[in-house]
Amino acid sequence: MNINEGQESLKRALLIMNYKLDKTLNENINESSKMLRFLTPDVVLKKPEELTNQLTGLPKANQDKIETIIKVINDAVSGLGTNKEALSRAIKNDNTFNSLQRSLAISSAYKKNYGESLGDALENEFTTYGLKNELNKKIQTQIDQYCMGVGQKNKKWCEMKPEGEIKYGF
Repeated sequence: MNINEGQESLKRALLIMNYKLDKTLNENINESSKMLRFLTPDVVLKKPEELTNQLTGLPKANQDKIETIIKVINDAVSGLGTNKEALSRAIKNDNTFNSLQRSLAISSAYKKNYGESLGDALENEFTTYGLKNELNKKIQTQIDQYCMGVGQKNKKWCEMKPEGEIKYGF
């Protein structure tokens, strides 16, 4: 067996492992060839501790007003109801989630101060108010910039891999 045959066998195996009966063969093939990174907005928002000291080349985050920002977010999502305007301002503010290192610093500080991840705290609020896609796009852009720049050598987090491989770890 040569290497091309081995790669084809691997693709077939991944397709079989992830085959969805409610989709056509072509839809399943397209999904199985979807390329992703381990570094995603979800990892930044839900597991910032996994990224501590892992993302080489990032300068230190601007710590300005991080405590205030996480307090505003927590106040907006805590208790009965949600302060939609305060939450929206915190997410959309250009000085809040304006770099990958700042997004990680905010996420880490939130988890440290409130005992739950920022991603979990915002999960239902995002669904309700449509802010999830906006924040995810901001963070995904930051991730793409990192992985195309100083993070190019960080294969663990930045290398593009088939979606099936991502599901089963590094």
